[in-house]
Amino acid sequence: MDPRLPWAAVALTIAAIGLYRRYCARAVAEFLGLLDGWDAEIADAKAYAAAAVRRARIAPDFPLEVDVVCSGGGFKVLYAAGALYFLKTYGITTRRVAGASAGGLCAFMHWSDGVAANG
Repeated sequence: MDPRLPWAAVALTIAAIGLYRRYCARAVAEFLGLLDGWDAEIADAKAYAAAAVRRARIAPDFPLEVDVVCSGGGFKVLYAAGALYFLKTYGITTRRVAGASAGGLCAFMHWSDGVAANG
């Protein structure tokens, strides 16, 4: 076996990590660039969500404590975020939260907000 082979693999790995970081940074910058100038639309979306929650009714036998699992899949996590927002608005506590991929991030953010609020 050629003794240079492991070092070549290390060099390729370092180069791959550098390319990955560069393209991730570009992707994040591109995404944030898409959000520029959308302040009015974001405010409208928040107002719409708040109005929808105010109009909603909860069944009398709905439990006041639930477990939540948030699915992954990119922008589909917005459904989970809306559901968690609804539960929080109506004072329904979540005992446990779990999720996969983006749903895991949403679940963690919901959980960490509860931890911060409760000290």
